Amino acid sequence: MEETFDRAIMIVEALYSDRENPASPTFRNQIIFCDWISVEGQKGGSYHQLIKQELAGAGIPSEEIAIINGSIIGTGAKGEDYFVSSSDDKEALKKQVQDDFNVGKYRVLIGNQSIAEGMNLQKWTTDLHHMDVPYTPSQIQQRNGRGLRQGNQHGKVNIHFYLMKDSFDQYRLELVSKKQSWIDELFFGDGRETSADSEGESLEYEQMVAATNSDPRVKEFFQSKAQTKVLKARIESLLSETQRLESSLAQASGDVTKRTERMESAIQREQALIDSELPTSASEALEQGLIRIGWLDYSGEIGSIENNLSPDGKRVPRFRHELTLDVPKNNANGRVLFNLIPDPNAPNRSFYNKIKWSSIKQMAGDQLNNIFGWSMDEPVQSGRSLAGNKGNIIADESDFYAHYEIDIAAEKSKTNPDGAEITYDQIKQRLGMYKTQRWLPIIKVKLAELFLALEKGWQQSAETRITQITAELDRSKKTLKELEITHEQTRKELEQAQANLKTNQDTVTKLQDVVNELVKTKFSDRSELYEELNRIAPTYGVKGTVRVREVGIYRDNTTPADDIRPNRSNRTIPRP
Repeated sequence: MEETFDRAIMIVEALYSDRENPASPTFRNQIIFCDWISVEGQKGGSYHQLIKQELAGAGIPSEEIAIINGSIIGTGAKGEDYFVSSSDDKEALKKQVQDDFNVGKYRVLIGNQSIAEGMNLQKWTTDLHHMDVPYTPSQIQQRNGRGLRQGNQHGKVNIHFYLMKDSFDQYRLELVSKKQSWIDELFFGDGRETSADSEGESLEYEQMVAATNSDPRVKEFFQSKAQTKVLKARIESLLSETQRLESSLAQASGDVTKRTERMESAIQREQALIDSELPTSASEALEQGLIRIGWLDYSGEIGSIENNLSPDGKRVPRFRHELTLDVPKNNANGRVLFNLIPDPNAPNRSFYNKIKWSSIKQMAGDQLNNIFGWSMDEPVQSGRSLAGNKGNIIADESDFYAHYEIDIAAEKSKTNPDGAEITYDQIKQRLGMYKTQRWLPIIKVKLAELFLALEKGWQQSAETRITQITAELDRSKKTLKELEITHEQTRKELEQAQANLKTNQDTVTKLQDVVNELVKTKFSDRSELYEELNRIAPTYGVKGTVRVREVGIYRDNTTPADDIRPNRSNRTIPRP
């Protein structure tokens, strides 16, 4: 009872500490949350009524103070509490109190969990008073949400907590704080792991003693003792994490070393390609033997293509190719289509790091456009497209006529011995245009031009590849560095946890005797402690009672030395 009076007086002081109303807004309302209802020894009374009584005694008109709980909702005409009956619409009554509170009829609203949710009380609220501390962060947030929300006409809302000395209030507030910290870490933290110490939410005997003793050494002792278990678990976790990181670090370091050697070799190769001087023409490449094109004599087909244009090794040493001769009979046209088909089983660099003919062409798009007129705008079926994996025209009738110095117009103007007009078919038969062998000298030069263009495109893209290789190597080194930093941080955390454990163990050892003296002088035995706990249990919403267990007792030295307690083994144990 005395404690309740003290808290009510503190609320009165808070209510009147800043009652100067500004010109606008007009009202300054206050909400008091208290989940305690019954008052021991006062039948029909409640803590809510006691608080109202104290506030009215301090000068606040009782008709301006409303209560909402399971029994009382609002006030009557003379300010008396209105006790609800089974026939009343409680929700309608609560809605009426809400509306009256928001228009200034009530200046103070007192209630329990029933006003913490579903009520819009924020409009003129300036202060929220917590007479007790709920067990979960969400309950506090729900309470505070009655004032801290959109629509409040005031610039700020003051929140008051009332913690009594030698009570469980401080413990409960710390418990809620730890729960909220864990929730924040779980959803918003960037730590490697998050753990919730659920065992810390239940009160052991020693913690209950500490909670009812105001001596700071008692609290320090039991906090250190409780932290010992947490720290041991933390150290075990950090040891495991450190070992895992050391293993990962060793493997990553070896991988980065090998990758560095491989990539540095690739960079040297690319740089050598950049520094190399390619032939100025296809004829020069053929004369120097840098491009070799052979064919099988018995068939007249191309048999092999050998590329030694650069120091980067033989280009396209393994491939398949298709050569198609397309010479129509009814016009002067004719063409040769070439299709390169890379071998997917060969190393990528053998095919300019590409696995498709379309990709290889696009790598040297500018060069191929200048030489052969290939472009991305041409249809794939036209034979002059850089897209698609079909054959491309490497030679046509103009190349054939130029190579063999033929004037096709003059040839067409000629007549047969019988005086009939000569046909294109007859001309092509006579010139051998239908035979691949007649096209081979032309094809040889054109293929040399093709591969020289591809080599130039590959050379020009070397700088980009060096940049990519360097970036990849930098990423590998960065990953290794981050792993080293994480390992070092974990190692330091482990050392700190081990140091904290030693400090806690030293504190427990140092204060053990002191705490024993303080505890046993507060309660002569466990029964007295549990009687005190049972007395205050309703205050914390605890139902039922705490039973005394035969697990040992505390007594002070004033008890006669020969006073003993029997135990289940029928042996007698003298009191210390």
